[in-house]
Amino acid sequence: MYPQNMNYTYGYHQDQVADPNSPEAFKQNLQIALQQVATLREHARRGLAGIQRAYHVGCNPSQTELDIAAAKQTLAVIIDLMQKSGIGALPLLEADGTGNTEIPTEVQLLEKATQGIQINFEKLKRAQDSAAVVANLLGTELRPQKP
Repeated sequence: MYPQNMNYTYGYHQDQVADPNSPEAFKQNLQIALQQVATLREHARRGLAGIQRAYHVGCNPSQTELDIAAAKQTLAVIIDLMQKSGIGALPLLEADGTGNTEIPTEVQLLEKATQGIQINFEKLKRAQDSAAVVANLLGTELRPQKP
């Protein structure tokens, strides 16, 4: 069902076009990357659904395992494609239902990056605060109660 050999051609057009830096090759590689991302999302969605239904009657854990393995393999394909094709530094913008792609402005990208950094900072801060509470609890001496 899913190829086990990671050394197959992914379909990107770096070697097939005379100029790998041509706009046509770039567009083709970007389209392939977007298709692979959609495939990854579908595998991940099915894997998550299998995990959520793990204890329901009729749920097949081997299918969930296959979905997760397929997601991992697709992710490896995307990483390789993005590294070898030169599109790895670009954001992957998906088209909406009508086929239009909204290109964010630099300000929107900056706001999104700042928001992501803030969320990660808050997570780290909560983890550090929790670790400090645990350290304080472990550091306190247990004193016997006097009657």
